[in-house]
Amino acid sequence: MVSRYMETYFVQEPHAYLGAGTFVFIVATPLLGIAQFRIKDKKIRIIHRWSGRITMVLIIATILAGIRWY
Repeated sequence: MVSRYMETYFVQEPHAYLGAGTFVFIVATPLLGIAQFRIKDKKIRIIHRWSGRITMVLIIATILAGIRWY
């Protein structure tokens, strides 16, 4: 609806791609957090921490991509 109102295609916007990537990381990070306790592997713990950091950066990038600066 919003894309029709703004006369753009939502899928072509960087905000949409960043949002999809952010969603993947939002789902994967807690799953890795659970896995680090079930599988006692230090690599999973490191990956879990970095995925959380990447998720935060992606969230900020998605918000900034969604803001119109003009």
